[in-house]
Parts: sequence; C-alpha cells; structure tokens
Amino acid sequence: MKLKRLLVSMFLLAQARPSNAQECLQQPISLDQLPAPPAWFQPPPSSTLVYKQTLQDPRWSGATLRTFPVFAQGPNSTDNDDGVVRIMAYNNSAIYVSFQARVDANATGAPDLMDSVNLGFTVGQSNGAHILSIVPDWTTPAPAHTSTQPHDVVAPVAIDRSYIHWFSTGDTTVNPIVWTENLQPVTGAAIPTWLHDLAMWRSSPGAKWAITFWIDLTDHNLNIQDALSMFWGMQINQGAPGTVVLGSNPVNLTPDPHGNYTIVPSSPAGWTAVSAVGTTCTQGATVDSSDIGIWNGLTLTSTVCVGGSCSGTNDFRVTARNFTPAGQVPEYALRARLRIAEWGSVVTTVANAAWRDIPYSFPPSANVAAATTTDFDQHGWSWSYSSCTGEATIDFTCHIGSGDTYCPKLSNPSDTSNMLLAEIVAPQGVATPISIPTALLSMAYTTLSTVQQGATISLKGLETGSGPQTERDVYLLSDDSNLPAAGDTPIQLNSQAMAFARTFAEHPEMPLSKGRPPGEPPACEPGHPKPQPSPVLERAEPKKGPPKKGEPRLPRGAKPFMVRKNDPILRLIEKPLMLTPSLDTSSLLSMSRNQILDEVWPTHRVRAYYDTGKTITTRGGTSRLLGPMVPFGYRFSHDGALYGFKTGIAGAKETPLEALPDHWSKLRIRDGESVRITETFAAEEQPKTIAPSTPPPTPCPECKIVHGENCNCAVPGRVAGGMLDVIGTLGSLAVLGARRRRRSRPSRS
Repeated sequence: MKLKRLLVSMFLLAQARPSNAQECLQQPISLDQLPAPPAWFQPPPSSTLVYKQTLQDPRWSGATLRTFPVFAQGPNSTDNDDGVVRIMAYNNSAIYVSFQARVDANATGAPDLMDSVNLGFTVGQSNGAHILSIVPDWTTPAPAHTSTQPHDVVAPVAIDRSYIHWFSTGDTTVNPIVWTENLQPVTGAAIPTWLHDLAMWRSSPGAKWAITFWIDLTDHNLNIQDALSMFWGMQINQGAPGTVVLGSNPVNLTPDPHGNYTIVPSSPAGWTAVSAVGTTCTQGATVDSSDIGIWNGLTLTSTVCVGGSCSGTNDFRVTARNFTPAGQVPEYALRARLRIAEWGSVVTTVANAAWRDIPYSFPPSANVAAATTTDFDQHGWSWSYSSCTGEATIDFTCHIGSGDTYCPKLSNPSDTSNMLLAEIVAPQGVATPISIPTALLSMAYTTLSTVQQGATISLKGLETGSGPQTERDVYLLSDDSNLPAAGDTPIQLNSQAMAFARTFAEHPEMPLSKGRPPGEPPACEPGHPKPQPSPVLERAEPKKGPPKKGEPRLPRGAKPFMVRKNDPILRLIEKPLMLTPSLDTSSLLSMSRNQILDEVWPTHRVRAYYDTGKTITTRGGTSRLLGPMVPFGYRFSHDGALYGFKTGIAGAKETPLEALPDHWSKLRIRDGESVRITETFAAEEQPKTIAPSTPPPTPCPECKIVHGENCNCAVPGRVAGGMLDVIGTLGSLAVLGARRRRRSRPSRS
C-alpha cells in the first residue's frame, strides 16, 4: 500500500488552531483502498468513490483538527475544544467540512434549535458571499448501515432541509450588508446546488454529535477559483447554565436586522483570510498536550517530584514535531516558554490569568526568543534534534531556590501536580513556520482504589480596576466517559487497549518515520543513527524479565510482545481492529490524542464556565452566554476486577458548591479571586448490593480470530478480536521511544 500523503505528520496536526495569519486548506490523504476524497453516503454505481460510514475516516486526517480561540477573553488565549472543526480542500474543486461537538450536556436526542454549526465564505474575487447555519437533526431516524467497511455504531443521517438555513448577499462592499435568506422551512426553496452530502452523526467516537458536508466550488453558481474569506463557528447549548459560542473570529451575539440571524459576523471583513483552494500548504512545527510534561525517566507526567529519588529536581520536556527547516539546524532553533498554574481551572486569557513563569528560570520566559544559546546552556536547558523524525526536544531542569527543597514549588502543598502551558517560539528575527504553537497539560493519570484530589477554580484575569469586583456564577460540568456506576457485575478494565491508546498518543511518530514511503529506510544526516524500520504487529512469545531502564512499565495484564519489521499504521487502517465496541483502529489518525484517550480510558474531566453577564439571541431563542475556562481532569486505571466507579465533588465551607441536574454544579466567585474544591474518586471493589456468586473475572484469554468477532470479558471490559495483535505495537513503539529519549539526555529520575 502506497500513501499519497504522509500519514503520521497528518495525525500530529490534530486538535489545535494554526497560528498563520492567512489560513491554507490542506488536502485529504489518499490510500489504495480508500482513495480521496472521503465519502459517507453510498455513491451511484458509476462513481469511483469508496464510502466509509465513520466520522473519523482516516482520509480526513490530511487537514488540521481545529479548536477555537475564546475571543471574549482577548486574542492571546488558550483554545477551547468543546467543539472542533476540520476544513479541507480537495484539489481546487471542493471544500470538505466536519464540525464535531465534543461536549453537549443538553444532547438528549430531542431537537435543540440553540445548537448550530455555521460557515460563511466569500465568492472569490466577486463581492458575493454565503452563510450556512445548520441545526443538528435529531428527528430523522438513523438508517441501516449499507457499507461493507467497518462503521460507526449509528449510521449518518441525511439532514432534513428544515434544519438548513442559507443566507446570501451579492455585495459585501455596502454598509449595511443586506443578507437574503434563501432557504426557509416554509418557502419550499431548493437546497443550494453546490451543497452536498449534508449529514449528522450521533454518538460517533470523539463527538456527542457532528455534522459533515462538502461544497462544490466548480458549481456554476459559485465557480470559486481565487483566495477567499471564511468564518467557521459553533453554538452549543449546554442546558440550564447557558450556551457556549465558538468562532474562528469574534462572533455576532444578536440578530442582524439586515437578514443574518446567525452567529456569523455580517461583514466578511471580520472573517479569516484563506488562500486559494488548492494552494500548497506550508506545514510548520507543532506541539501537543501529550508532548509536554515532567520527564520522570519513563514517561511524561504532570506530577511534581518533591523528594526521594529525584531529590526535588524536576526535568521539564517539550517535544516539537513536524520541524523540518532547510539546511543545518542550529541549537535552540526552537525555544519553549514554560508557565505553570495551580491544578484546576483558570480563565483562558494567558496574559492576565493565574499562569506564572517557572521560578528561577533564566532567561526570563518572556525573553526566550532573544536569548543566546549560552544563556540556555548555562541555566539548565538542553536541546536535541533529529532530521529523521523532524522532532526537536527541549529540556529544562528546574533550579531549586534558596530555602526550598524542590522545584517548582507547589502553591498548595496538598496538590501533587501543576498545570503546564508550553509555547514554542522561534529565535528572534528568524522566520520559522509554526502551525501549532501552544499545548496545555491539564489531565493526570491516576491509579485507583480511592483518591482525593484538590483543585483551584480561579477568575484571576477578569478583574477590572481597583474597586469592588463582580461576583458571578461559575458552572462546573462533570464530563465523564467509561465510568460505569457501581453495580453488582464485576468488570475487568481493558488494560491492553488502554496501554495501546496511551502509547499511540505519546509516540505518534513511531509507526512511520517522517518523509518516506512505507518500507523504505530514511536517509539521515551525519551523526544521527538511522531509526529502526517501522514495526508491525506480530504474535510472539512475551519478552522475559522486567523492563529495561528507560522502557515504560505497562499496566497489569498488558504483555509486551516481540515484533517484526513493517508499517503498522497501514495495517491498522487496511485491516482495522476494535479497541472498544465503538472504536476501531482505522479512526485513530483522524482523532486528536485527547479524543483517542477519552474513548478508551476511564476519564473524568471538569469543564468550567463562568457567566459572562451577556446573552445570545438567535433563531432558537435567547440564552445566557457562558465563558469557557480551562478544563482539567484525570484518567483512571485499576488493578484487578471492580464493580464500577464513584465520584464526588465538594466546595469549601466558606464557598459551598450547589448541585444542579445533569452533572452540573455551581459556585459563586468574585472576579480576580479563586476557590478550592475537593474531588473524591473510588473504584468500587465490592458489589453494590450482593456478594459475588462467582470468582472475579480473569483477564481475557489470548485469541486471534477474524475481524468482526470478539474475544470478550465481562462488559464493559471487552477486548475485541485482534486486540492482542494490536498490543504488539505497544512494545515496539515504547522501545523506540525509550531509545530516542536516552539519546537526547540522561534521566535524572
């Protein structure tokens, strides 16, 4: 199988907002068995399209999965991933769009006119423009699957025309711009001839709901060949607390009296400039939450070591990927600014929120672009780069200050972790393409039985002036996945799938080395050893003995396997295997790393929102406007059988927490201040009401059977057919990752 575009670099672009001033729409990947473009409805017999009814079709992975800036808090903000969007060009003839709602507390299956996805675009060099506003269709029954390809549990639904709103204008140069609504439920007007395959997805991996469609740019009513302006945005009603509004640009909160009843700004002057469709895109360096943290000698973590084997010394690591400058790469050709905050949630404005530079770091983080290589070398920084993988590894050893016993000092001694915000920058005066400049680490791995964790909810950054500050409501949503409630049936966590998902997320570069066709060894620069040809899955006898130094320890029940040499990602797409009853491995390339982990691991995430004091009014009505804050949470593991999970959340005595329906709770916090909450998590190791009549289940037996059948443990701890083959990749990727890390610098753990 030969790739027409490189797979892994596309996966590494998942989930972020590019930093380029002018956007460029990337192309899909194309595989022998899944040629571009993606298709999700059955094409006519004469068509050469191959359709696959999965939201996360691997062909989408050619384009960045974009998160949204929070403009209400200023332009320099961490992004929000309540909703994500992928916008992709196909040659110069079409635009493909996938909107995905990652969280929707009000997604009950009933119609909700306060939810919508929105796309605006100009007609090239003409003065015309169009706006689409599409409401999720929960009323049309889902059809039966017809595809022979592996598919999502629920087939995509062709959205009824009554949920589509289409506005157009012939002149964007006048003031005010007059928009005409062409498509209303009562008019009987036709759907625009350039809009195709409009579909809603329900409960697909990675999303509560999603909407996909494509636009034919060659349609005689469009004929777009030039650069254009675009807006993309989502409106997600979260129920009683209010609505989250996300946009590529600042949004419209009130109905436009000149015909535009959407969140799309009426003037394209407030939209995003986009290069002509079909333009070759320059790919820049990227960083992800799985690429940053404290290196403990085995893996990256958020846990601060306060003593013992580390002697209070913590080594921070940032790995930037897709960094492929021409010519010789000097030391510190990329730099990292590192900021920390108390574990919990802060407002998304970076400059004014509760972020602080790591103490005693030199050069001061604000000046990392101007610092010299000597500044870095003499003050705890180190650098390594591999042209084979396009990875730059930046390490910083935190200096223990006078009177302290470890660094960085935790603001609250009862915490075990800080949140970490990493930003990669180029040296001052050097033009370096950077596609994804920031990453946020706010998820921690925790092993249960019973754990109690504190967290800080801070509104620092919202204060104004020196007088009395506004006291406002802050809403906390417990956004859980794979956490069944306590019951009487024993459960065995699928530790093999969990181990594979984590390793895949932390080592996405391993299956295919950068810039080469499958099976061809890379040509490396002098002084850099050639990486091993990519491993493929193969059953074999487990390795003997404990892990070698630098190799991660696998969760109990997950066995490392020997491997043979080949390209595993291609097989995981060509012959997909089930990681969970709803997720197969062909979807992994098109998902962000957080989406993958959320689907497989027991996960608890707190999503915080504050009442902005504003409202939003659209066709669906008027709702309180919520300001998203930084989410935080935990991924749980457990040794042996359990009977479910129990979680609890409480405020402090002076700031009690009010419980609300649908997994919500509410606090009152004054701008500029913070409050503490306490969360308790437990793996229930005894049945809820009765004594077990049978022994706890043992881990799944080894089996290898054809795709479509299953090797099952007690639900929901199911291991699907072929999972033991998949885990073979885990051992190989971990070994390669450990080798590369050992080359970069010795461990201090």
